[in-house]
Amino acid sequence: MDEIMYSAGNLLINLVFKSIPEIRKQMKAQRKIIEELFNTFTFIDNITGYNNSTDSKPYSVSLAGSHLDPYTESCTELYTKQYIEPHVELYTVPEKHFFVNKEYVQALYSLFPNVNSKKVINFMISFNMLTMYLDQLCHKEQIKDESTVRQFYLSMLDAVDPDREISNYCKYFPSKSENNYINQFVECCRNELEGIPSYKLVKENIKKYVYFYSDFHTYKHISYGENRDDYLFTWSGYYLGQYADIYPWEFQAAACSCLGIFALLSSAFDPSLTDEMISSIDKAYFPWINGLQVLLANYLCLYHDIINSNLNFTNYYKNLKLCEERIIFFFKQSLKACSQGNLSDNHLSVVNLILGIYLSDPRADLGLKKITSKNLIKSGDILYHRLLKLIMFLSLPPKYQCAYPY
Repeated sequence: MDEIMYSAGNLLINLVFKSIPEIRKQMKAQRKIIEELFNTFTFIDNITGYNNSTDSKPYSVSLAGSHLDPYTESCTELYTKQYIEPHVELYTVPEKHFFVNKEYVQALYSLFPNVNSKKVINFMISFNMLTMYLDQLCHKEQIKDESTVRQFYLSMLDAVDPDREISNYCKYFPSKSENNYINQFVECCRNELEGIPSYKLVKENIKKYVYFYSDFHTYKHISYGENRDDYLFTWSGYYLGQYADIYPWEFQAAACSCLGIFALLSSAFDPSLTDEMISSIDKAYFPWINGLQVLLANYLCLYHDIINSNLNFTNYYKNLKLCEERIIFFFKQSLKACSQGNLSDNHLSVVNLILGIYLSDPRADLGLKKITSKNLIKSGDILYHRLLKLIMFLSLPPKYQCAYPY
């Protein structure tokens, strides 16, 4: 346990003082293309119930269909009213993605032994920019044609497989200008994969994760305005026989995480990587570590997503107690899978850091979640969590640590 704590502490220090500053630096360097591609996000519009894309008419906040207990529903309504006039903060979509939603945890894998940190960080940013752009494009244009959406998401496969021929991503889309941006991200990803010793060994497993990710988002987009659950539950139902003891939405959550991709990518820097080790990583990350990350991320955004009728996997649980039990289950299964697969302490450290980083967010203490979060923290190390919470508070700008349920 002491070795794992030392490993986690070392990863955390390097994440805070090396990786996060590098991500912020690159976000600043790419500000021009970010401004071209992504609309500015401001959470005050969501909290006050107004949206710039409408005629300034308030949203009707409804909790109908929510599976939360009455107390949690009342907390959600209370916070909606309480933060009518929050501090106004503007984020670009990438800023919100990496820092508010804590996708910077992917950068932990750039700190593993023998890994070329620069390559992994560069790949991470380009790959995430690609996925963000595809999601924004499909959502903004409300594209519901499956062929069009799937053609766009072929870019993710091209990005992780340098041997594939580049596709025409706008083949079924009237505007062709998007091809330039997508091609740029794809080429950046492929360039960073060159020269990684064992990448060919992990490529097919990475492509499996990409298929899961693109399938989920395809069905999410083409079901817009319809009964989304019919699409997503039918799709995930095909795979549940292979993954015991999980609910359909938990499989979907695991499919949305890219942690397994980066775990495999970091392992590919080892020239002596074996198929057995790849299999162990795969079994630990899907569905357990992948699922743990997304369930925790959704847990933070629960109230906001209820208010805005957004898809949130933790909202499928009947109450917060069951949500708590399932997150603890995923946490313990993640640790167990790492131990059984003889994975390095770094992977065990990542599991502990994921729990600590997400629960150190002020949103984890909103309303009844404060009790749930305390119970979740008890499944890890309380003292370690307090230290981590202090470090994250000191290392990130206040605007990325806002307690409002945006």
